[in-house]
Amino acid sequence: METLGHKRQEINSNLYAHMVKVHTVHICFIFAFSLELQLIKHAVVVIARFLLMGSSSNAFFFTTMLSM
Repeated sequence: METLGHKRQEINSNLYAHMVKVHTVHICFIFAFSLELQLIKHAVVVIARFLLMGSSSNAFFFTTMLSM
């Protein structure tokens, strides 16, 4: 016969395993999202360099500000 304490411990360990899974998924999503933002920012910098190629000083200043 199972005791109440044993049952509670089993529920706690299951809950812990579930929380670890959920947090792992969240961390992966956050990492993917930040990576996507970095790629978008990089693309904007590249486009800005092409657009502002005429005046190189402005392009350099603009891309330096964006890359920070």
